This record gives sequence, structure tokens and C-alpha cells, in this order.
Amino acid sequence: MSSVCILTDITAQFPQPTFPGQAFIRILPTRLEWGDQVIHDPKNLKLASFPPSARGGALPRLIIPEQQTLQEYFLRLSREFDHILAIFASNELCSLIQDSSRALEAMEHRLNLQIIDSHTTSIGLGYLVQTASNLIAGGATAADAERWIRNLIPHQYTLLCTSGLSYLHASGYLDHAQATAGEILNFLPIFTLEEGRLTPVEKVRNFRQVMDYYQEFLEEFDHFQYIAFVQGHNIKYRKPPAAPVCPGKFSQNPIYRAYPLKRSCHAYWTKIHQSLYNGKILTISVKGRIWGKIFTCRPPSRNF
Repeated sequence: MSSVCILTDITAQFPQPTFPGQAFIRILPTRLEWGDQVIHDPKNLKLASFPPSARGGALPRLIIPEQQTLQEYFLRLSREFDHILAIFASNELCSLIQDSSRALEAMEHRLNLQIIDSHTTSIGLGYLVQTASNLIAGGATAADAERWIRNLIPHQYTLLCTSGLSYLHASGYLDHAQATAGEILNFLPIFTLEEGRLTPVEKVRNFRQVMDYYQEFLEEFDHFQYIAFVQGHNIKYRKPPAAPVCPGKFSQNPIYRAYPLKRSCHAYWTKIHQSLYNGKILTISVKGRIWGKIFTCRPPSRNF
């Protein structure tokens, strides 16, 4: 039986700490540059290490491996596995998929490597990777797992809320006037990921209104396969707000978790990483806050 490797990046946050097929997963090594300092293991960083604002000063920057480094890593994996299934964070949020595709095309040796744009990140990406590993552990082939994951991607929905408007401006998602006015007025923008692209959908004045918006969003769906709620540290609400709103739906969907983020290792690449590293979007600093949700509706029936 051929062996399959599931490759992903450090943005992936797995819903469960241990699960079947975990031995098949590999995380692409990366490094972080912060001024003159180079950090080769960003997982060891603490949230309190990051500045509370993106205004002035050197900002941390995750570096995508160069083409030669990617090629060497792919070759090393190909000696260990017969097939490689690479599931990366959205191509709209980073260039890792493009860089990996170019590196693969430039290689003299043809590899059994398939690259998938997840159109998501964090728990959304981790859920896809974990699902693929479960399939492989259950005896599915690489082609079966790839087909199943590609069918599942359009059925994921994500909402994000952040108060880090200066970081969104530094990342190119808001202009200076919007960021300044928003922080003065204490606006909390809510975003969705549409085809992997960060898209603003609403702005509110407090986190209670954020919860109301999330609950209204939940009520639009009749059936859930998986719901993940991500929150930061400095949040007054400690219980997931969705279950009391839709008790009938949740009683039929027992897979439900809430995940407080403790480290910046779930922050990710290039364009959006600056807004993450201050505790925005999916990670939280000492002064930051975050609410995030990822909804996965039921995928098509499994046919291998």
C-alpha cells in the first residue's frame, strides 16, 4: 500500500490535539523576521511579545521559504512518502501556494504532489487537514482524499472580528483614514472569507453586537457538521454563545468545541500576518481581543 503525506503550514490549528492519521501530517518549516532578529521557531513566541499597535516601529514578518528551500523539502518528503497532498492557507492571504506551484514546476524530478488552496486558515485549515488524515488512516487513497477535501472546501464558512484596525491598515485591508476613525470610534469590523478573500460585511460598536451578528449568521443554516468557536484571552464571555440560540440544531450536532488561543503560532503568512500578530483576527495580545467562527456545513455524501 502506497504511503501518503499531508503537508500544511503553521496557520493550521487542529480542532483535536490527537486524531487518527496524525503521523501522516507534516508542517512546512518557516521563520519570522522582526527587525534585525530572525526567529526560526515562531511557536515559541508569546502573545505579550508583540506590540499593541502597528503604528511605527518594526513589525514581525513571516517569511515564506525560497524556491530552492521548497524544492529540497519536497524532495525530502518524496523519499519518505509515495504521495504528497499539500493543503495550504488561502492563496488570497499568502503567496505560499503560488510559490510552491512555481517550485514544483521548476523541478527536474516529477513528484506525486498535489497542492490544494483551502480558501481558509486556522481551524478551517486544520479541520481540512485533520479530515484528510482521517481518510488516509481509514484506507483512502491520495486521490480519494484530495477529491473529498476539494468537495468539502466550498461548504466551509468563516466569520472574523478584530479591533486591530492599525494592523489591518498595515496589511493593506484598510486605508489610513478608515483605520484612524475606526479606532477613535471603537468600531469592531466583522469580516468573512469569501473564496479565501478577507471581505468586510459589518461594523459594530461592542462585542455583544458581535455575538448578535454571529448568532444571526448561525440561524441561516439548518444542518451543521462542525462548528468551531475561536476566542482570545481578554474576553468577558467565557461560554460559546451559539448553543443557547439554536438548541435544537446543536442537539443533532454533537461535534462542537470552543478553543482559546494561547500562542501566536496560529498566526500566518505575509499579507495578513501583521494584523494577526497583535492579537487580531485569530490570535490575541494582552490588549487585543478577537472573536472568530468557522462553520462547516454537511459535505456531499462520501463516495470512494
